[in-house]
Amino acid sequence: MNTNVTILSLSLGAFLSLLCSCATQPNGIVTAPLRPELPAEQIICDKAGEPLVVNLRLADGQDVPFMVDTGTSITTLDRSFERCLGPCLGTKRLNKPLSGVGSETVSVYPAPKLYLGNVPLITGPTILAGNITRATNHAYNAILGMDCLGHYCIQMDFAAGKMRFLDPGSLEREGLGRAYSIAEVEGAPVVNMSLPDDKSLRLMMDTGFYQFADGTLPPGLIRPAFQNRTAFGTPVFLTFTQDTANQIFLFPTMVIGGQTYKDLRFLELLVKGSRVQGFIGLRFMARHVVTFDFPKREVYLRLINEGQPETEVERIDPAEASQHGPAEANPT
Repeated sequence: MNTNVTILSLSLGAFLSLLCSCATQPNGIVTAPLRPELPAEQIICDKAGEPLVVNLRLADGQDVPFMVDTGTSITTLDRSFERCLGPCLGTKRLNKPLSGVGSETVSVYPAPKLYLGNVPLITGPTILAGNITRATNHAYNAILGMDCLGHYCIQMDFAAGKMRFLDPGSLEREGLGRAYSIAEVEGAPVVNMSLPDDKSLRLMMDTGFYQFADGTLPPGLIRPAFQNRTAFGTPVFLTFTQDTANQIFLFPTMVIGGQTYKDLRFLELLVKGSRVQGFIGLRFMARHVVTFDFPKREVYLRLINEGQPETEVERIDPAEASQHGPAEANPT
């Protein structure tokens, strides 16, 4: 039987390098009672499949588009900006077994001043310079990591297309939605979310994972759902290396955290040697108003749309689901 199988080469960059205990700074989420100056709200893209990008300014006046990435711990600039940085403090080797590049040597520099509008942002003491890997030709040349984001209370309002920096001390929490306590893995936020069959998984909330799927789930959850016909295989596979391909599955309805969602797409991925069991990506977050209160280690999710966001992933008719089962997870 002929089936249409799409193989997509995907490099998730910081999201995947985090799995390998790469070079990180001790604390991505800040618990000290800092009260930094807050930037004005920013306009963000609310289209599914697009990264969350803000324009920051360097001290020399140069504007640089940064992807906002809660899944990486250290802010990273493309190597093309090395001439604007101070003296190199050394190099580090990052292992990226799922990114398609194996590993990468990055350079360490003193953190430059970064401004959002006219407001200086708090950052860590150092930044990295490397090859910014982009899954498609999106216009960003740097990654804003948790060494900066962890100092702030940030609301991502995908209904209004706005990102706001809020004062956690005066935050009106009533009406923000369901609250989750944030734990920290390599500086990135991790929450426990309830899933079907009384299961709970430790999921990293990663805004840098923005394409093709709402997140990732392990085979131990996806395979039974497929067998019970509560999940259906799509013909889309994401490749991280030349000899592996991971399949995306469609869940027509799924209860997460007590809330029913429609048309969720999860990549089947077993995260080995990590303290997380899966990832929640930007496509899932974009169904909500998301409020990250990093100083107080809480995140709030308020659902704004139960409909299906725009998607690049083809929906599979349940009658054809058997054509795209897990047995085809490594097509040749």
